[in-house]
Amino acid sequence: RSDHFACVNAFEQWMRSGDRRRTCADLNLSHAAMQDVARTRTQLRERLEEAGFSPGSAASNRNEDNDDFVRCVLVAGLFPNVARVGVVSEGRGGRGASGRTRVLNNRGVEVTVHPSGVNAAFREGDGDGDRGAAKGTGLLVYQEEVTTSKTFIRDTTAVPDASVLLFGGALDVDHASASVSVSTGHSSAGTAGGTASRFTFRAPPETGVLFKLLRKELETVLASAAEDPSGDHGTLEGSARGRRVREVLFK
Repeated sequence: RSDHFACVNAFEQWMRSGDRRRTCADLNLSHAAMQDVARTRTQLRERLEEAGFSPGSAASNRNEDNDDFVRCVLVAGLFPNVARVGVVSEGRGGRGASGRTRVLNNRGVEVTVHPSGVNAAFREGDGDGDRGAAKGTGLLVYQEEVTTSKTFIRDTTAVPDASVLLFGGALDVDHASASVSVSTGHSSAGTAGGTASRFTFRAPPETGVLFKLLRKELETVLASAAEDPSGDHGTLEGSARGRRVREVLFK
């Protein structure tokens, strides 16, 4: 589930429409806002081309229909705006009772998904597999926090754990507890001395070490692409190292 994907789908429908004002009326959209988005997209494309990238090439758009790839891009761009969704038992002794869904932001503070978003309501059994929010649990990347009567997170997308492990903060592997944690760069709520908040995942230490190695390789490949986007290293397929990273990522 994704507000970002919903916005993209609405924009693409508006772009394809023969009567864009009618489409906006049907979808309850602002025609002026859609025009602003179109202008901004054109400007971003021009900036990329000026920097040496080729946003319209086949190689650049190879993964445009790969939802998991796009979710990773969202994490890379919006981190540390990630929240964890979990189910808290409310029965006596914490057993045998249905629980309520609880959402904690990157500082460990309870927040609420804004009611206008597609991820506003979590029910056990809902969700879309391991992409997050399955059975009321998972991770959400979000655009912003807004505090009114509550603290709300707006514009959310359910993301897989691997996307945060690959594109989040610094990784730490705890061999003793068999876990891998990702630093958010923020202080945990209610902690003394500004202890850094972390997202912790249960995983064998070997998995954590592999993710650290993969991140190192990925960062090297991306740095080469940014340095010379028009060269052979401008895409993952442009070098043997990039192809190896791509093969592991898409397994």
